[in-house]
Amino acid sequence: SSLLLTKTLAKSVRSSLLLTKTLAKNVRSSLPLTKTLAKSVRSSLLLTKTLAKNVRSSLPLTKTLAKSIRSYLLLTKTLAKSVRSSLMPLTKTLAKSVRSSLLLTKKLAKSVKSSLLLTKKLAKKEKSTDCDSALIPLL
Repeated sequence: SSLLLTKTLAKSVRSSLLLTKTLAKNVRSSLPLTKTLAKSVRSSLLLTKTLAKNVRSSLPLTKTLAKSIRSYLLLTKTLAKSVRSSLMPLTKTLAKSVRSSLLLTKKLAKSVKSSLLLTKKLAKKEKSTDCDSALIPLL
């Protein structure tokens, strides 16, 4: 029974050695990948630091841009107020003038029409008068 245990123990030791060798091989084969991963991590850290520096350096520009946008908005509001306060009344006055001009034009058109009718009537009268005056010497 002791011999069986010893044999089993020897088998276990051999299996353990094989597993240890396999593990060592795996560790050796994973070393290049681990080194590559470490390099990638270092590169990523450098890039992150550079990005942080860029963000810090761009903050003043971003603040300036924000100020410019605010100034532009204020100018736009001021322009809108100016349009409302000065151009709107002028536009209303212009619209009234246009309406008045249209009414006067309509009245003028009516006057022209009346004048044309009167001229036609007068022309008819003159023709009849001309005919009468042409007939008088014949009588």
